[in-house]
Amino acid sequence: MKKYFLPFFKNIEFVIDSLVQDFLDSNQIKLTLNEINVLEIVDKLKKTNSNTTTNVAALLNLSPSAISITVKKLEGKNIIFRHHDVDDRRVVYITLTSNTLQLLEKVIARRDYFLMKHFEGIDNTEEKVLISLLAKINSNSKQIYE
Repeated sequence: MKKYFLPFFKNIEFVIDSLVQDFLDSNQIKLTLNEINVLEIVDKLKKTNSNTTTNVAALLNLSPSAISITVKKLEGKNIIFRHHDVDDRRVVYITLTSNTLQLLEKVIARRDYFLMKHFEGIDNTEEKVLISLLAKINSNSKQIYE
């Protein structure tokens, strides 16, 4: 990636993170952005029944011990619950509570709203170019993690 693009991506990330944190704070949601990221990954992995601590750690590029600390905190807040695989007790699954799933949907919707606001004023031609560029960036991301 060209160094020229870095400040733009970092600025967008910072602004969106700040807006989401403000949303959490103003709604008295006692979660950090990192915890929200963990919850979002758990929710996505649940769809393929691969919502294990090991998989969450790998997707977030964290050590198993780091994810374990976060999971323990979330469990203490009654945000998630853990259960062991029946065949292999070393495998730990993470599941969101029903209240957490509703909360996560609200937070994601708000984050997506903030993100979409960044693209206002882009015409159809610019949108097509941007989509093409983002598709290339996404392809590069997939290659890095394979």
